[in-house]
Amino acid sequence: MIAITIRLEPDRYSSIEDLRGDIPRADFLRDIIDTYLQQSDSMGIAKDAPAYLNEIEQLKKQIQHSDTRISDLQTRISDLLSQIESQKNQARTLEQQLGFMQLEYQKLTDRLMLPAPKPWYQFWKK
Repeated sequence: MIAITIRLEPDRYSSIEDLRGDIPRADFLRDIIDTYLQQSDSMGIAKDAPAYLNEIEQLKKQIQHSDTRISDLQTRISDLLSQIESQKNQARTLEQQLGFMQLEYQKLTDRLMLPAPKPWYQFWKK
């Protein structure tokens, strides 16, 4: 421990001595200092408490706002996923139609590429 030397007014010293009773002077003065420091800490906490409560309320509001934003974003995501699924279905339908159209095109081009039919009476000529 560190020793401290202080000067007191005589009336202050006599009041300390009266209050001290049988407790050693050093212990009594140490308790007074500790009590003062604890009270000053609690006073600082009490002064800061409204600011802390205000900050807590603001954080609660932000959390509630973010919860509503999250639900809005989840709704938007589900909407986008349903749109993607719909577009995939449309793409499959268009691919099927494309396949059908390609097949029909192939049939038509094959017919056009055939040689012109000969009259029936020329079947023995090449």
